[in-house]
Parts: sequence; C-alpha cells; structure tokens
Amino acid sequence: MVHLFAWACVRLVTTVQLWLCQFGIALLSRGREFAADAASAQLTGSPSSLANALRKLDDARSRPSRDKRDFMRSAGVLDILPVERRTLGDGPFRTHPKTEVRISRLESLVKAVES
Repeated sequence: MVHLFAWACVRLVTTVQLWLCQFGIALLSRGREFAADAASAQLTGSPSSLANALRKLDDARSRPSRDKRDFMRSAGVLDILPVERRTLGDGPFRTHPKTEVRISRLESLVKAVES
C-alpha cells in the first residue's frame, strides 16, 4: 500500500511539473514571437507588409483540399517542429500567439510609425 501511495504522489508531482514546464515554454515562445515581429517591423520599416504576410501564411495553413498525409509531409518541411497531430486550441500551452493578435500588434506599430 505504501508503494502505491508513493507511486501516486510521484505521478502527481511529475504531472504538475510537466504542465508547469509546458506552460513556461509556451509563455516564453509566445513572447519570442512577439519580439521577433516587432524586430522585423523595425528592421524592414514596414509593419503593414509583415501583417499582410502573416495573413497570407495563415490563409495558407487552412484545411487542405487534398489528402492530409501529403499536407503533413509537405508542411512539416517548412516548420522547425513537426506539425502536431492534435490542435492545442486556445489553451495556455499554445506555443504561438494567434495570428489575429500578431496582426493587431503589427497594425498598432503601423499607427505608431504614421504618427
């Protein structure tokens, strides 16, 4: 019985630790994406062009009309990490910010540059 209790405690602690690590990675990754967007806008001097590029990329990642296995192989070549088989949705473990949020931040940079 003691072994079962110890195993349950270890399992609980490691699961919580895993969730905290994944949340931390996601949080840092989203921050890096925002920083990369801001730096790119500053380097190019054209945040609106970057926002348009993000829109095009987001549209290109829509559901494929052909066999999804071909899509997974071709999309995986363009990504640093392989395309995940499950979607993380809007949860706290999402590693990239929503495209709409990135675009709105770039558009606010456009307004700042224009004024």
